[in-house]
Amino acid sequence: MGRMNCNEDLIAAINITFAYQPGKQILNGVNFQLKKGSVAAIVGPNGVGKSTILKILCGYLKPASGEVLLEGKPIQSYDNLERSRLVAAVPQNIYAPIPFTVEQIVKMGRLARISRFSRLTRDDKDVIARTMHDLNIADFARRAIGELSGGERQRVMIATALAQEPDLLLLDEPTSHLDIGNSARVIKALINWQRKKGSSILIVTHDVQMAARVCERIILLKDGNVLGDGNPHDVLTQEALFQAYGHGVSSFISPKDGLPVILPDLPDAEY
Repeated sequence: MGRMNCNEDLIAAINITFAYQPGKQILNGVNFQLKKGSVAAIVGPNGVGKSTILKILCGYLKPASGEVLLEGKPIQSYDNLERSRLVAAVPQNIYAPIPFTVEQIVKMGRLARISRFSRLTRDDKDVIARTMHDLNIADFARRAIGELSGGERQRVMIATALAQEPDLLLLDEPTSHLDIGNSARVIKALINWQRKKGSSILIVTHDVQMAARVCERIILLKDGNVLGDGNPHDVLTQEALFQAYGHGVSSFISPKDGLPVILPDLPDAEY
């Protein structure tokens, strides 16, 4: 398969609709495109279809109408190996009943890059080792994944996705189980990886603050529709956030780095 022109869309959601139950539509004609080399986030309140659209972009769910194009081709036209070389996804809920070690799990991500009967090369092993170091999981490489905390498992699955070296990385709430320190380390590792590889990252997150500070583009959903799509300064306005979440926020520009800071308005305490 030839590489795409850098000016073309890497992935495109075209008029996507979806419903888990008849008459209860979650997505109502969602449209957006993502070019290679971009970092974007999908944000919005609970139940607007953020995780659903990510599953559709992966090819795990089929939309009721509309289509997803990956490098200009319908995503269903790819076999599993072809798709895994282009797209890696990390879900929000990570279950670990399988009796594999951390290192074995991360190695599985690398299998998308080698032929079925090949052995891992020195370069493959270097990618695995570097990825585990960057995600701060090398110290428990020999531990069974089922023994780890939720945050540790989350970092393992992100490392596994990075080991695939995909063109597109899809992440559903990648810092939801992490403390402040590990959250910052994961975001730093993701951005460093993206800049080095020139790949794209699309994050689904409730953390509007994080999205505003690390993503060049924000897709704001409300009631299954795209309410806003653009850079954080233009999309994450006080008016748009109130319209999306039904709650007031205060926002200002950080004098340190010029990035948006967004704080929810809190009710006055009653004593």
